[in-house]
Amino acid sequence: MEEIWTKAKTSIRERLTSDTFNLWIKPLQFKEMKEGQIVLECPNTFVKEWVNRNYLRTLKEAFQSISGDYQISLKAAPKRSRSPSPHNGNGQMVLPKMATGAFGGIRLNKRFTFERFIVGPCNQFAHSAAWAVANKIGIHYNPLLFYSDVGLGKSHLSTAIGNYMLKKWPETRICLVSAEEFVNELVNALKRDEIASFKEKYRKYSDTLVIDGVHFFSGKPTTQAELSHTLDTLYNGGKQIILTSIVPPEEIPKMGEGLKSRLGCGLVVRLQTPELETRRRILEAKALVEGVHLPDPVLDYLASHISGNVRALEGAVISIAAQSSLMHRQIDLDLARESLRNVVREEERIITVTLIQEVVGRYYGVDIEHMKSRSKKRGIYLPRQVAMYLCRILTNESLEAIGKAFNKKHASVIYSIANMERKVRDDPRIARQIEFLTEKIKGG
Repeated sequence: MEEIWTKAKTSIRERLTSDTFNLWIKPLQFKEMKEGQIVLECPNTFVKEWVNRNYLRTLKEAFQSISGDYQISLKAAPKRSRSPSPHNGNGQMVLPKMATGAFGGIRLNKRFTFERFIVGPCNQFAHSAAWAVANKIGIHYNPLLFYSDVGLGKSHLSTAIGNYMLKKWPETRICLVSAEEFVNELVNALKRDEIASFKEKYRKYSDTLVIDGVHFFSGKPTTQAELSHTLDTLYNGGKQIILTSIVPPEEIPKMGEGLKSRLGCGLVVRLQTPELETRRRILEAKALVEGVHLPDPVLDYLASHISGNVRALEGAVISIAAQSSLMHRQIDLDLARESLRNVVREEERIITVTLIQEVVGRYYGVDIEHMKSRSKKRGIYLPRQVAMYLCRILTNESLEAIGKAFNKKHASVIYSIANMERKVRDDPRIARQIEFLTEKIKGG
């Protein structure tokens, strides 16, 4: 039966994105088959409920296609006992003075919650992973590492996990610290001969450790050694580790291979630049927080011309609100243009891979994440090849960069471009589509 489960997983892998498969299907374990029923074990109750709600039909169809009709039963794995916390003689938990819920170098920002995080194709998987970890400390996704360019929400998500845990389990001890603060604490502890207290804080009194900006540890061998021991202790004790970085672990320079392996051994998730519709929703949310009304033309203008990070979008709203208040002017398109003259450029449209993905995706009705998936369905396969072909002819990106943007290898990009060149030459319908999309991308 294990062989059938392996075949079923292979079938499911072809239907889902690699990230979705790795997060929700890969952790499932085949337990038994009895009376036409297949029992699969989930790492915990949260995963069981999520899979039952979202992927039970996919599981059934996979088994039906291989070995007939079976009922699928999901059960949660038995709970692991958590490592004991320090207690006094009366059995009451003894916490260090700094550990009153959240402690460390940075206090949890109460504004960074799941409710305030705008979810779109660019960050949907990251949000799903964060939500899973927030609902069950120290399970399958440990460490959980978010990486992205600045201002795309990785700190928001990592902090949202902490805020959610404290709301659900008030006694949880969460340590949130920046990598720079961790380094400074270690240096001071070594100078003052207080290294034992430093180790105790991070290894003994942290139920969840959040370190922001682990790329900062590059080229710091002493700190890397201490961090490795700390992460190993927490991991072996069933404690949750959450990390952020601007690059994936394997790309952090001057970092020991052992630590790179530890940072990347759990779940590594990338947050990408928000696409047009998500940018618009971010603007609406920020305007609501600031108490200002942005007319649709202003929203469309900002979303179309500010394609950078979330902070840039939020800054645009604050700038317009300030100009309107100080100059006693109504918020309209003219005010938006004036107040953001140094931010928004109305010159020739800059064509990027993300822009091409968005335009092609809208034309064919395909999500960008589907274009990046392994699916070979024509409804996804063709748009993906069209987008890669347009990236090659309309941008200066290398084949390697295009492949990375679509989660494809170099050879796959070469094949797709060559295939599209043939179709454009031999198929008038495809040629017309390419012409239309090219005009749409250039014209906006």
